[in-house]
Amino acid sequence: MITSIRELARIANVSRSTASLAIRNSPRLAAATRERVQRLAREHGYSSDPVVATLMSQMRVSRKVRAIEKLAYLISCPTRFNSREDTNALAYFEGANQRASSLGYELEKFWAKEPGLTQSRLSKILHARGIRGVIIAPLHVARGHVSLDWQYFAAATMTETIVKPDLHRTIHSHYRSMILVMRRLKQHGYRRIGYANTIFQDNLSNNAWLGGYLVQSHQHSAEPIPPLLLENWNKPAFREWLSRHRPDAIVSNRLEPLEMLRDLRVKVPEDVGYARLDLVIEGSPWSGIDQLPQQIGAGAVELVVAQLQTNQIGLPAYPKTQMINGIWRDGPTTFTSRPQPVTPRQPRSRRPKKIART
Repeated sequence: MITSIRELARIANVSRSTASLAIRNSPRLAAATRERVQRLAREHGYSSDPVVATLMSQMRVSRKVRAIEKLAYLISCPTRFNSREDTNALAYFEGANQRASSLGYELEKFWAKEPGLTQSRLSKILHARGIRGVIIAPLHVARGHVSLDWQYFAAATMTETIVKPDLHRTIHSHYRSMILVMRRLKQHGYRRIGYANTIFQDNLSNNAWLGGYLVQSHQHSAEPIPPLLLENWNKPAFREWLSRHRPDAIVSNRLEPLEMLRDLRVKVPEDVGYARLDLVIEGSPWSGIDQLPQQIGAGAVELVVAQLQTNQIGLPAYPKTQMINGIWRDGPTTFTSRPQPVTPRQPRSRRPKKIART
């Protein structure tokens, strides 16, 4: 077993700097040299000192603070003027931008579908500007593809809407959020909980919301309510589902169920509670899940920076997914302790008492 980079360099018949670059998987070396040195390191049981590796990583970060490296933040919209940057999208970028800055990087937005901008041309622009790290914002389709010349980039995303290529990603745990919503509503006294959404919206979560709902409702409900999944929102279908199954609380990531309840003169939360799976705005006037989008954006940046600091450029052989759990926040659309209906007391029998014989 060898314990120093000097010994590894001697066995490989290379300089110490070459051996160090090979262990760090640096693209500055020829692939054949990197692979040969790494193979010899494995054969002779060499492993880097974790303390030294940490110090070197910190030194590389400090150098980047003085000569700031840029990361690309790709938004899948035609132009910056009509991009649908909703509150969540802004929060993703804000979290990513703050984390990039704290690590010594600068984050720059690119609109990936501007007129005349092909994926090949975008790749050349990024590569020519020395941008090696790419963070991809959520797409506006359920199962989308992103094409770049991946050999030049370390990438990560913050969504499950990208199915090709398979990238490192930081995402919200939709399944666990549904479990949390169902459990919290039950703790608050709700017993007949329904899930209403569009098929498109549930597909955006990779059907994790639906999966969590089905598991919880079938495990903990004597009469589980079938989910209402529609191609498009329509009041007659919602009214029929509401009348047939009579939920005392409805879960959705959209406001349409709440609006239709009010249109039908159903009082919220007095008659039916409402919990939203994505509160979108801090201090939202609803009960539900804060998905912590800023933390998700920050997590995607951390995945990219980790790759850059170890020179892992290109598509990952083993993509990893890290999940951020949401937080339940009480709001005015549910009771924290739902009043239970009062069962009328039965009148006591007026039959005369039996008198014991003497």
